[in-house]
Amino acid sequence: MAQLLPGFHEFRRQQAFSVKDIDHEFVRKYHPQFLAVGGMQAVYEIPKHPEIVVKAGLAYTRAVIVSNLNDGRPLDSCDRDIKDFLRGEIEEERDRFQLLKKYFGRDGVLAYKKFITKIPIAPGMRSRIFPRGADNHMQEAWSIVMVQKRTREIQSPDHLMVCSGYAESGKHGMVDQETYQRVTDAFIFGKSQHEPFDREEFLSVQRTPALRELLDQCDKDEECRKTLKELIEKIIMYVQDTDEILDLAGKDNLILYQKNGTWKYQFVDALFPKANGLGESRRALARASRGEGLSQEDRDMLLNGVNFVRTINGLAAYLGVPDRLSLRSPRFVPGRVNVLSTLQIAA
Repeated sequence: MAQLLPGFHEFRRQQAFSVKDIDHEFVRKYHPQFLAVGGMQAVYEIPKHPEIVVKAGLAYTRAVIVSNLNDGRPLDSCDRDIKDFLRGEIEEERDRFQLLKKYFGRDGVLAYKKFITKIPIAPGMRSRIFPRGADNHMQEAWSIVMVQKRTREIQSPDHLMVCSGYAESGKHGMVDQETYQRVTDAFIFGKSQHEPFDREEFLSVQRTPALRELLDQCDKDEECRKTLKELIEKIIMYVQDTDEILDLAGKDNLILYQKNGTWKYQFVDALFPKANGLGESRRALARASRGEGLSQEDRDMLLNGVNFVRTINGLAAYLGVPDRLSLRSPRFVPGRVNVLSTLQIAA
């Protein structure tokens, strides 16, 4: 039975996010097939256009529905203010995307286009986009949709990922609390920074199989290790300069691949829909350390911040990169917050 469960859950997810039975013009014309869901984004392929993927921004859909609900408009409406808001979101992300290219190079960042359009609502989307108590029987809603060329490198079974996952989610089994505390102390709070890197302890907290595969390859491939080191140095510089963290929790958001015998990296989809600042995670952590309550939004932000910083600092320690990112702020009270229990609620 245990061997059947992963396949069963994947089948249920495919059913939940399938739009094939929805009466919608886009579905009739393009027959989108569900590929994956990560956070607030659902990804589909188009059979007649195998070179692209389409990504529905569920965070934007929810924002439109909440705005309509608060202002007493039909939930599927999109007046001028909402369209201006969505256009502003696209422009703001375009500016962040250009900055990403500046730091990591045009070839290191996969391009995309975004559009404002109505999307069909699959059953699995409903709990993510409708506030509690709202009428959730709509068949379509306004959103921002991303169209992106399907990178061939992801198709290769030999590509690698920088993927943090969420250590607190229990997806890969429950983490040992003492080990979690030691690794978090080292890579979030800077304790024991000069002690030797403990590979197995680090991987027992940030436990995505992709991260272990990445380190295994770097152990035996000096060119891969050199490319990863260059990448981590640039990521630390980018975050220090912009105060924006990257979305490395999901599969294939940031990949490494070989081309003509040379290791390269590519950001496929590593920008959060809204800029997720390191400073916001610092403030949330400081509030938690002072015993102040955190909203769900605070916990979500902190969950992303902690896993990102712990992964990047852990990889920096593994690679011998001296610089580190920090989540400590002047208002942080040491020894007063249980990070694991705080974040398990969000995960």
